Amino acid sequence: MHTTHFKLARFWAFIRKDSREAFPSYLRLGIVFYMLMSVVFTWYGLISRYHIANDLEAVRHGQPHTSHMADLMEKAAQGIDEAWIGISLFSGVFLCLFMIFAGGQFMKESRDKRALAAYLCLPVSNLERYLGSGLRILLLSVVTFYCAAGLAELTRVGITRLTFPEAAFSFVMPYDYETDTKVLALIMGTGFQSLFMFGSTYWRKNPTLKTLTVCLLLTFFLCATYALTSESLQPEYFHRDPPATWGNAWILYILISVTLLTNVLAYIRMKHCGLMPPSWKDKATLVLLAAILVAVALCIYMPHYIVRHFPYVQYPNHFFQPS
Repeated sequence: MHTTHFKLARFWAFIRKDSREAFPSYLRLGIVFYMLMSVVFTWYGLISRYHIANDLEAVRHGQPHTSHMADLMEKAAQGIDEAWIGISLFSGVFLCLFMIFAGGQFMKESRDKRALAAYLCLPVSNLERYLGSGLRILLLSVVTFYCAAGLAELTRVGITRLTFPEAAFSFVMPYDYETDTKVLALIMGTGFQSLFMFGSTYWRKNPTLKTLTVCLLLTFFLCATYALTSESLQPEYFHRDPPATWGNAWILYILISVTLLTNVLAYIRMKHCGLMPPSWKDKATLVLLAAILVAVALCIYMPHYIVRHFPYVQYPNHFFQPS
């Protein structure tokens, strides 16, 4: 049943209903990711504490040690754990993976005829259906993931302190640690979510795996294009040093562009894929192909732009010297 208006009360009612029905699947996914993150976080914490314990033992016997024990002691007195940097990076990777799996469940109702019929008969418009499903995926994914990550961090600290009580320098990472890294991971995760939501409109069976395969092949193709273009500019290209802010801005622009484009295309395809089988012959696919061509053009253009607009940098390593 399709209505033509957007009503906030009806929109929130749809979100509540959709969230209640989807919560068990997110809970199961959160438990799986909790176990994975617990293993990785604990392994990382034990590896770092193992070296510290060996250094403490060497200090007791008057032997030379490898790490800076004074710095470690000072950081421990301030409640700082050196493992937080690695844990933050691992958390960002797991967040993107979680959003990938969650985004791939966007069109799961289309895999069952009865579920699809009941889903399409809901008294909501296509816009409400898409925004509600997207918001549900985003909110439930973020809340479930960070709950699982917090429990995994507590598990790491507990096991590490029990295993190495003499080197109890493990502390729970605060929520405001490496805020920039967490924000970037959230932006990337949102982009992956929208990308795999878009991919789920093309395949009704195994959309996550098929979308991931296509994305990896496309990424390899774009990287190869960039590398071949850079190879043609050697040695000049590798002597250019563009500012980090310039590169970070481009990464942000690309992430935002991909997120907006895939969300719009996913909405367009969702409207036409409800009752009909997924098709590759539509305007959304043409726009996607045009976007891929633009990406290829950028991979060819950017090395030339860097050479023309950024100054020459002489590296001390003889490997980078021009022949």
